[in-house]
Amino acid sequence: MKYNAVKVASHPRSGSHWVMRLIDLNFFDGKNYLKHYGGHPFGQEMRAHGYFKRKHAVIYTCRDLDNTAKSIFRMRHRFGLDEDDYEKFLITPMRKMFNTKLKFEAIRDTLTDKIKITEVDWLFQNRTETVKEYIQKHIDSWAIHVGKPNFIVLPYSSLINGFENTMLAIAQFLGSDKTKFMDEQKRVGWREKQDNAWAKPGNNSSQK
Repeated sequence: MKYNAVKVASHPRSGSHWVMRLIDLNFFDGKNYLKHYGGHPFGQEMRAHGYFKRKHAVIYTCRDLDNTAKSIFRMRHRFGLDEDDYEKFLITPMRKMFNTKLKFEAIRDTLTDKIKITEVDWLFQNRTETVKEYIQKHIDSWAIHVGKPNFIVLPYSSLINGFENTMLAIAQFLGSDKTKFMDEQKRVGWREKQDNAWAKPGNNSSQK
């Protein structure tokens, strides 16, 4: 491979845990996918630029606006967003919804441990944008890096609709000669108690 380090960045609820797991499972040792976590910074911010300066491979995974917003709404209490009407949720600035006193039960499942979280995430505390405005702004901030040799944008939908071809494109980007890829059938990442009912999107078959 051309890169020793791969960082996966994304807007929250855009499939980053799954993508990190696929990267680790197929191109590294498969033991700790969180070492590929690039976080949720905007593309022009210091940490993002640090990845490019160190010549890491950077994968920005994105999901369509509607499904990302719906996923955030399902986990709104985890993000401190206090609005139970979805239509109002979409058009209200996030800082006006922010409430640190919300009660919820969230789990981060990394396949090796399950961590229970009961305190809200402060990510959206001071954001003046609505949910959809924030998502679009985030995507646009990473688009400035398109064309750099160590950067790709990875749509979540491409893994759902064309797993093998998408993984092959990732392999070529990373300089790997692999042509057969494993998927992860178990759920990884964050979920709240009310979001426990889950079926894997698409019909991806695992191969070794």
